[in-house]
Amino acid sequence: MTALKRLRRLARITLLLGLGACEGFQLETPTLGAGSTLHLSFQSSTLYPAPLPASMPTSPTECTGAGGAIIDLRAWETNGAFAENAAVTLWLEPAGTATLVALNKPCAASSSTACVSLDANGVGQACLLPGPEAGQHTVFARSGSIEVSKPITVGGRVLPAGGSIQLNVSPDSSALATPPGPRTCGTPAPPSCFPGLTRRASVAFHVSGPAGSPLPVEGTQLTVSVNAGWLAVPGGCAAAVGEALSQRVLETVQGSAVVDWCFSDLGSTATLRVQSGPVSETTQLTVPPVPTSLVLTASQGTAQAGGTVGFNAVVTGCDGKGIPGVPILFRATTGAVEFGGTTGVVETSARGIASVIGTVTPPVSVVATLAEAQDVLCTVDVGGAP
Repeated sequence: MTALKRLRRLARITLLLGLGACEGFQLETPTLGAGSTLHLSFQSSTLYPAPLPASMPTSPTECTGAGGAIIDLRAWETNGAFAENAAVTLWLEPAGTATLVALNKPCAASSSTACVSLDANGVGQACLLPGPEAGQHTVFARSGSIEVSKPITVGGRVLPAGGSIQLNVSPDSSALATPPGPRTCGTPAPPSCFPGLTRRASVAFHVSGPAGSPLPVEGTQLTVSVNAGWLAVPGGCAAAVGEALSQRVLETVQGSAVVDWCFSDLGSTATLRVQSGPVSETTQLTVPPVPTSLVLTASQGTAQAGGTVGFNAVVTGCDGKGIPGVPILFRATTGAVEFGGTTGVVETSARGIASVIGTVTPPVSVVATLAEAQDVLCTVDVGGAP
């Protein structure tokens, strides 16, 4: 280019700038022409809910530090040249609580969009701030007649591979099998197994990240499921009877979360599983059934002094099945009985039956009680034989 041509070009530029300054003339912002290529990508495919920062980020580091995802933009002209200075407008659908911010060479944009001017290499960046709500968004980018889009999900925060969940179960009332008393001898009308006494265990969780890696533990989602009983907020077993949820999603606060594991009057070996992303833990809890019926019988109604009589106590649960391992206390309230060297305490068999043989001095009244709930009792009489 000759010196004269350079002077003429400089004069034209100076004239245009002068017109812009003096008469409000605005230079047209360059955009991509037909046949150009625009590419949009995210540096992170995982995005979690996060409150908007007090001030908007101006760099990639500030963007990721605020929980945002960096959006990379690249563009080429039809001849393969970099689309230098091309303006790209970005917007979200649906917008929700998320926000877009231009990170380099911002250009004029409305309140619902962001605008980035590409650099000499046809490259630009923006930041997607997720806001406090989970959901799916689609980021649109347009320059001239060229438009592209890409979806991204703001999902619940989960643990990465290598993270861990510490799990602690406090049995609390779930370990108790004491029926409400007093109960009298015989088989009462079958009670409802559910919700029964709404016994509970407290389950505490604490999460941590992989060794040497920082973990944003706030709001980490834990999916908790059980194969017996139901889950409730702490202290909410009775209120949650109507839902009886076998699965709940918890969010950690300062890396921890707590849930109540609730049980009816049925007994079970219950299993709880907690999972967050690829990380999971499992625990089991043995919950005893609550006795609902105690029946005592004697092998005979009369006996001579020094004779032997067999006594059977049968313990059943709300489902009508015998309960094993229940300690039964046998004792005489009238007359005298020797129980063959035992202390009078016998555990029920697999069928829920506790049996003793006593040497009697009639007339006698023998009482069987639950050793752990002695207001639940049953009495049988043995008279003297002629």
